[in-house]
Amino acid sequence: MFYRYAMIVKNLRGVVAFDPSDPIAMNKINWLTKRFRYRNIGVPPSLLEAGKDYFKDKINGKPFRLLYYPIKVLERLSEKLGKFLGSKILGEALVFSSTYISPLLLLSPKHLSILEKHAIETIYVCKELDNKDWKLHLRIADYTILDMYEYSISRAARILESLRQRNLPNRENVLNEAKTKCATDVKRYWRIKCDSGKKFMVYIDCLFLYLESHAYEDSSLLDPDVAAGLAIIPTVNLTIER
Repeated sequence: MFYRYAMIVKNLRGVVAFDPSDPIAMNKINWLTKRFRYRNIGVPPSLLEAGKDYFKDKINGKPFRLLYYPIKVLERLSEKLGKFLGSKILGEALVFSSTYISPLLLLSPKHLSILEKHAIETIYVCKELDNKDWKLHLRIADYTILDMYEYSISRAARILESLRQRNLPNRENVLNEAKTKCATDVKRYWRIKCDSGKKFMVYIDCLFLYLESHAYEDSSLLDPDVAAGLAIIPTVNLTIER
């Protein structure tokens, strides 16, 4: 399915994750579709299946696009992360966010509750954000993942090589390295960030989740191409009241 990946990746502005049975999410997604009328939002296959009634006439780039695995091993990775997190939708969404170099957009509080436990950095807001604020900072989130991507994937490739040599890395060192990188990135959000308040964004390190879940014990997930799914993901909380 590589040609489909290539067709979608350049115009994608985010990967969405939500529970189709959640009324809060369904209210938020209507707002989201208006903001991205001329850009594409990626939908993981498990989310399409769960929300097929909602997506039946909305999946052809208006603004939603069904996402495809460019290589099979990434599907196996998303299964492992999904089991670890207890959510197939989140496992897929994280891997697709990394593979398509796009921020993850959360629309259900329950998904935020899962991911915030694994956050390596958090951006808080203490004021109400207007549409201008959202538009700007969703674009900044796009720059966050893009600008950190080479670092993220090179780091993941290095750890995978170490694992193939049967050298298990120190997880604390891996985590601290990512925290240091994200502590610098948060400065992009100076216009809105506060010391406390509502969570606007959490940074999720897919590489650390990979290590925590022991996914590397599956020999197929030591493939060098797995690195494409192990980036640091800016995860935007769209459940904040507007």
